Parts: sequence; structure tokens; C-alpha cells
Amino acid sequence: MQKIGGKAVLFALGLMLTATTFLGCASHRQDSSAPLSAALTPTVRYVLPSLAGVQPFAWQQLLTAHYQEKSHQLVVQLEYDGKVLHLAGMTPFGLRLFAAWYDGTQLNIEKLELPAGQLPDAAQVLSDILLSIVPQENLATQLPSGFTLTSKGLTRILLDAEHEPVLQIDYKAQGDAILPVKISHRRFNYTIGLDYLN
Repeated sequence: MQKIGGKAVLFALGLMLTATTFLGCASHRQDSSAPLSAALTPTVRYVLPSLAGVQPFAWQQLLTAHYQEKSHQLVVQLEYDGKVLHLAGMTPFGLRLFAAWYDGTQLNIEKLELPAGQLPDAAQVLSDILLSIVPQENLATQLPSGFTLTSKGLTRILLDAEHEPVLQIDYKAQGDAILPVKISHRRFNYTIGLDYLN
């Protein structure tokens, strides 16, 4: 698989914000005193990788999440200054829903009161995101024992210790970059897709 470009990073980070939209009212901070971890399956967790190697960017995307026969859309503005990710999400009509900051060791999320959805928490969806953008060789040492990432064509699949699929990431080729366009979590039964707005 070709090198994943900056647009892929934008996609991935936007997905984390999508998760926060469905979690209700909160403002919280998780820091390096307790490494950020996330669920790969209902019974297995791993420590999230860092943002090492990500280049600065700014982008806007339309995200669509599908879960329990329902769909949710939001517009995400993403910016990375080389140190901290700054993210903001709003409805397609312009109502601001949340903001988040992530530097690889600390995760800060602020969001408005929203109807509770059933999506996993932000750290878990961030896990899926990072699995889509971090180089495969960098993830190998982070994964739980027996878990593997495989790539074939424009698809990356996370397999558990029994070689059953956990997560599937579909990409598209655009110029010299490979951009993720869909993440399907087989164990938590949700998908998140992306349209690039500019």
C-alpha cells in the first residue's frame, strides 16, 4: 500500500470527533499519567499510538456515521500545527457541537448536550482512526498479542488472535496519496464514511 497522505490524517481525526458527538454533554481531559487506551473488541484493549510523523494540515470534511440502522452527519474542521490537533464539529446547518485537542499523550474534549447515541467512546474510535493512518510497521509493537494488520490493495484489515476480522478500512487512491474513505468495525457494528469538501 502506498504512503498515506495528510488528507488521510484529516479523515481519521474527524472520525474521533464524530464519536464525541454521540456521547452527550462533557468536558474532560485524559493525560499522560495514564496512557490512553481503547477497546479493539469488547474484551481486548491496547495503548493508542502517537502522532509522530504527521505533517501540519487544515481541512474540512463531511462525515457520515451509520449505527443501529441510523445515520448521522456532521461537518468537521481539522487543523494540525505539528504539535497539537485542533478539531471542531458542527451540524450541516452550522450549529457547533464540539471541540477537541489531541497531542498524542493528552486528549481534551468539549461538547454540547446531545441525545445519547450508542457509539463507543472517543478514545476507542480514535483507536480505529490511528489504525487507518499510522504506518503498519509502527503499529505492530502496539497491538495485543496475536493481533495483526494486513493490507491488500486498497483495504487494510485488523485480525484478532483467531484470525477473525475486527476492523476493515477501505481507501481510495488520489494523486500520490491513499486516503481512507470508510471504517467498518465488525465487533461494535458501526461504519463511518467520509466526503472531502475541499
